[in-house]
Amino acid sequence: LGAFLTVTDETSGKSLLAKGAGVVLAITGAVVVIAGVLGSGLLGDLPVLAGSSAEAGSGVPWVPSMEEARVEAARTGKPIFADFYADWCVPCRLMDRTVFKDPEVISALSDFVTAKIDCTHSDSPGAIYKNQVLKATNMPYLAFFDSGGVPLPAYSIEGYADTAQFLAALKAVLSR
Repeated sequence: LGAFLTVTDETSGKSLLAKGAGVVLAITGAVVVIAGVLGSGLLGDLPVLAGSSAEAGSGVPWVPSMEEARVEAARTGKPIFADFYADWCVPCRLMDRTVFKDPEVISALSDFVTAKIDCTHSDSPGAIYKNQVLKATNMPYLAFFDSGGVPLPAYSIEGYADTAQFLAALKAVLSR
C-alpha cells in the first residue's frame, strides 16, 4: 500500500490514503508480532501490562522481602525458598500461571518460608540483593536458604523450571 514510499508534491490523494492505510496496517502488524513474542494474544494479558507477578494468587503464602523471610524462618525453623521475579520476565509469569499453582508444589512449599522478591526494576532492593549478594544474573532466580538465612546456591535454579524440576529441587533441599 505504499506505507514506506516517499511522499512528493506530485503524490495523489488516492496514494496518500493508501499510504495512511499501509502505515496503520504496519503498526498493527508490529503490535501483533510483539504480543506473540511476549506469549499472549491481543486479547490476552501482556506480561508487561498485566499487574505484577506478586499478585498471581497461586495459593502460596508469599512474603515480599528477604528480611521478613529470615524472621519467619528463624521463628519456624523452616528453610527459605525465594522466587526472584520481574514483571517483564515471561518465564516468571509462566511459572506463576503453572508451577506455583500446581497443588503438589503448593503442598511441598508448606515446608518452606516462601518469599516473592520483586526485581522488576534494576535498582530495587531485591534486584540489588540478587545481583550483588547472590551473584545471580538470570530471571527467574529460584533461590534456597537454610533456616538461618544462609544461601544454598547448589540447590538454586537460574531460569525457568517446570513442575518436576522444581519439586526435585524442593525435595533435595529438605533431604540435605
